[in-house]
Amino acid sequence: MPQLQRLTTMYVPAEDRLRLTGVDQCNSLHALWVTHRMAVQLVAQLFKHTDIPAQKVALAPYADAVKAMQFDKAKSMQSPTPPVQPPAEEPGWLVHTITLRRTSPILLVICEGNEGHQAEIPLTPVLLNQWLGVLYTNFKRAGWAMDNWPHWFLEAQRPVSTPAAALH
Repeated sequence: MPQLQRLTTMYVPAEDRLRLTGVDQCNSLHALWVTHRMAVQLVAQLFKHTDIPAQKVALAPYADAVKAMQFDKAKSMQSPTPPVQPPAEEPGWLVHTITLRRTSPILLVICEGNEGHQAEIPLTPVLLNQWLGVLYTNFKRAGWAMDNWPHWFLEAQRPVSTPAAALH
């Protein structure tokens, strides 16, 4: 199964879908299409994997704050890279099933479509948080509802306002 090493996620208005364009370990290009319904389910499942590990029970009362800090840290580590261009020779394939499998510390996002199409997206905790940020940006671009996004995440997206300088 191809494992996508680099990934570009983009909302395509003409399709009203997300296109995941990736390069696998053999340097082959793949284009996967994810519907709104599938994207909503994916986001809900991805957030379940941002939970604080059981060994950090003392942090439980502050779980949302800790998750927000982890997201902010991952976002600050993200550097711009050129987007992966979709393959010209094929339009890609529609994702029908997404399965998540944890192989600590990696979360595997396994996408399956018709005719045996499959692809795996390996996510470290940092990459998971970065991809959630990318998915959020694309949901906003699409005008899709944010009902299933956790409050702590939406709060982390608000711009930080700097107080005006006091004049004396």
